[in-house]
Amino acid sequence: MTQGEFIGLIVTVAICVLAIALMLLGWSHRKKRQSAIAAPHQLPAELAEPRVEGEGTYVVTTFAGQHLERIAAHELGVRCAAALSVGEDGVAVYRTEADNFFIPAEQIAGITTVRGMVGKFVEDGGVIVIRHSLGETNVDTGFRAESRTVHSTLLAALRKLAPEIHTQPESSTTAKSNAGAVNGKHPERTA
Repeated sequence: MTQGEFIGLIVTVAICVLAIALMLLGWSHRKKRQSAIAAPHQLPAELAEPRVEGEGTYVVTTFAGQHLERIAAHELGVRCAAALSVGEDGVAVYRTEADNFFIPAEQIAGITTVRGMVGKFVEDGGVIVIRHSLGETNVDTGFRAESRTVHSTLLAALRKLAPEIHTQPESSTTAKSNAGAVNGKHPERTA
């Protein structure tokens, strides 16, 4: 390896390390800004029977209607393999690489399907979205079922808990103006 190649390698490694450090710093700041968002409910000791269950991928939780605005707080931005368990009491979300959580039925505002959410885009209607509340913040939680059969089964069970909602893609201007908002308020902009 020549001296020029070695210097090029060192510069490339330094740029990569700097980029990773900046991404981690950004993620940390996002979590701090979103710390006012209530944590999801822990799984109850017992779940109501019968339950409809299915495996797939936990996509992400975002602010309601803002499917490109990931919530980093409480590990809600971690995409991983998961399973949903739907019953009359609500939805249990079992995740392999993050804490499990529960969405009580009374906090579910609606169900829909979308083409994608931040980090995961598939065919039309391929991601199931559960709109619910975390404290006073309305959020959308996305799940991608492992098969069309599982997708249809889970969707039918979820629609028994809440009505179907229709979402329209929001404009990039609206998304940018609402980015980081909690209940429509920007923590860093309040006095």
